[in-house]
Amino acid sequence: MIYIFQGCQSICSLPGMACQGCASILGNMKCNICRNACQACGSCVVGFHTKPLSSYVIVSFLLSGVCGYTAYSASTSDNDCTFKDDAMFTKKNFCYIMLATAVVNVVFAVYFQTKVWQQIKETIKQDAGNVLEVEGESTLSKATKQGGGLLGKGLAAAGTVAGRPQAAQEEAPQNADVEEASGEKLKIQAPTVQEAFKETFKTDFGVLIFFLASLGIVFLCYQAKGFVATGTGCSDKEMEGWSYYTGFGFFTVPFIYTLMWY
Repeated sequence: MIYIFQGCQSICSLPGMACQGCASILGNMKCNICRNACQACGSCVVGFHTKPLSSYVIVSFLLSGVCGYTAYSASTSDNDCTFKDDAMFTKKNFCYIMLATAVVNVVFAVYFQTKVWQQIKETIKQDAGNVLEVEGESTLSKATKQGGGLLGKGLAAAGTVAGRPQAAQEEAPQNADVEEASGEKLKIQAPTVQEAFKETFKTDFGVLIFFLASLGIVFLCYQAKGFVATGTGCSDKEMEGWSYYTGFGFFTVPFIYTLMWY
């Protein structure tokens, strides 16, 4: 499944590549300000999408946006939806919880992606020769014209993999976050990304906290489903219903990604 995600990442990177192409055209037109702006925009988009779990971050942003909108709409709606008196929480309290969860979900998505990327960089520093591989020349030329990719950044040890002379190896950047100057595009092997995902998922305390919290959200959404069904003036087709529907996604989306990446 990781190869499917890599294909999606390449497609999502197309807008960034288009910006970089525009930057090249504007450079020929001597419009340096516009060229620099397009180049920066394109590099930002391409750089984001070449990182692992970029699709997860995008899906999480969309899910949080939809859930936040439905929860806010339900809390401010003029309908007479009221949960029964012995309910665990009121409709407004549930909506506030969903709004807070939407914010936390966005923060966690970025946090998780950052932790996986840090794990990958540590692996590269320890054993770049078995982690990085050189892509073909045609792909390389295209990537060089477009400013390269984030995964084409390497350590000095990566020069051995790329077959560069010793002088080039000594000048190679020591940080995986620095653009490669040699023109060779290096790619991180898929098993390395999977292992970084597994290691982060198993050992990171923040991931554990979010996993337990997401189980709690599932429980609250299940309770809210019953309260909407038995409440006065409530309907699962109104915003209060959509609030708990989307709330289930805070556990479902990470769970699906875990199955696919594991």
